[in-house]
Amino acid sequence: MKEENINNLTSLWTLVGNAFDANQLVEGFQIVNISFSEWPNRIWDFRHTTCNRKETLKEIIRKTNPHMIFSEWKELSEKDQATVYDMRLKSLQIGMSLHLEEYNALQTNSQISLVRIENATDAKLWSHLFQQSFGYFISEMIIDKIKDQVAFYNIKYDNDFAGTVAIYELDNSIGVHSLGILEEFRKKGIAEIVMKMILSDAQKGGFDCVHLQSSSMGLNVYKKLGFEEIFKMYNYVLNDSL
Repeated sequence: MKEENINNLTSLWTLVGNAFDANQLVEGFQIVNISFSEWPNRIWDFRHTTCNRKETLKEIIRKTNPHMIFSEWKELSEKDQATVYDMRLKSLQIGMSLHLEEYNALQTNSQISLVRIENATDAKLWSHLFQQSFGYFISEMIIDKIKDQVAFYNIKYDNDFAGTVAIYELDNSIGVHSLGILEEFRKKGIAEIVMKMILSDAQKGGFDCVHLQSSSMGLNVYKKLGFEEIFKMYNYVLNDSL
């Protein structure tokens, strides 16, 4: 399950890279770097022990994009390696997965709807809502370019747009990404209801599993729905990166 979860995420990154000819393989590290967007802009390596190559890693980041994020996946019991890498821990996410055969679909709130991104105007709104929710920028050009391979949705609460979510199908599983709610709409249970809608549709669609990577903010919501904690995802940046 861990491998499938990570593969959904990294496949999404490389999909973006392919769309803009922005994938690289340098010294065994996989890189996606988009100059006009803050995301995905990642570097990672499955095959080697990175702590033995920390200077190589940092040099690649400096040359490619000093603000690039290095992502690493560890067991739940393992601590971060910021001191070892001499880098700053930017964020921690928990990889979580759910077998849909174990999920009991529940009735959802009709006040909430998901509006799929169909054109550049929709993509621009998604980008704006995402930045308001998460505090960083994903270019609408990316959303518009890959919208046929990835289902992007603006979340509507009554008559107001309240957030974003993206769904990426791969190998009979789905990955839920970028589920964010604007601050003024938080603590209304919107994220949980959106997840119930997604899980119900995925179950009806015959998918096996749902994967995601949660911040601490969403952890309890996903555990309540039956998601299992699988791994930790540590995200690092250079110490001098803002």
